[in-house]
Amino acid sequence: MARQAPSADVVGEGECLKPFSVAALDLHDHGLTPIPLGGEDGKTPRVKTASMTRRPSRATLRKWAEQYPTANVGILTGLSSITVIDIDDQKLVPAMLERFGATPLQIGTPSGGVHLYYQSARERSCSLRNEDLAVDVKGLGGMVVVPPSVRPTGPYTGRQYRFLHGDWADLPNLPTLRPGSLSMAATSGRVVSLARVGRGRRNKSLFRYLLRQVR
Repeated sequence: MARQAPSADVVGEGECLKPFSVAALDLHDHGLTPIPLGGEDGKTPRVKTASMTRRPSRATLRKWAEQYPTANVGILTGLSSITVIDIDDQKLVPAMLERFGATPLQIGTPSGGVHLYYQSARERSCSLRNEDLAVDVKGLGGMVVVPPSVRPTGPYTGRQYRFLHGDWADLPNLPTLRPGSLSMAATSGRVVSLARVGRGRRNKSLFRYLLRQVR
């Protein structure tokens, strides 16, 4: 049965949480790639991620838990084979579900945002803010904070990331993004204007574009 959001998502002042220590091994068992997070916003990786090409071992996760006992926990989306639609404005959630498709796994952020989870089809991380939408796509090269992490400072201090619908058991049932829901810039990493394609290159340019849209 899908797990519903808890009635309270604020951690008391005297309560000491160790999100990474608590959750890392379980996340690893679910096929995800957890990393410890810190910093003022609780979102800054404590380990180098740019050169990571595979998931860390359980022994490495235990070592990180000892090094960073109070760290938040995040996951590297690309190495976890998932794509997350990161929505800052909760009012946009219905429109984004219509655009990208329904998903059984949705996570709430301390500020009231929502993360929609999908199976990866190798989408690149990108932003929809050029469409005037407070939405980011976390795919290859991306990272998201996950439960039971807590916002350490600011107006949302003490508020937790929490499951709104579903839980990690839903990962095998995640759909992919609805075909065509991302722009060409999001799927290819660059913008190509067909209006600027030179004479004699139309067919090849169009063919390359279509290859990038194929699921």
